Amino acid sequence: MINKLKNLDEINLSRLKHIKFEFNSGEHIAILIDHEGYEILKGYGDSQMVALNDLHENLI
Repeated sequence: MINKLKNLDEINLSRLKHIKFEFNSGEHIAILIDHEGYEILKGYGDSQMVALNDLHENLI
């Protein structure tokens, strides 16, 4: 599956159930949220993909 996805442009980001994206002060933010809407963890970057990768790196 990972080999088939070359970039996030192939994914409809709005369909990710527990991740929301924000753009603040020129920086993209990927936020992991729980089922009640509380923000658990954030990742930052100069694009949504970089922010999502930063979020993932913070998890591991």
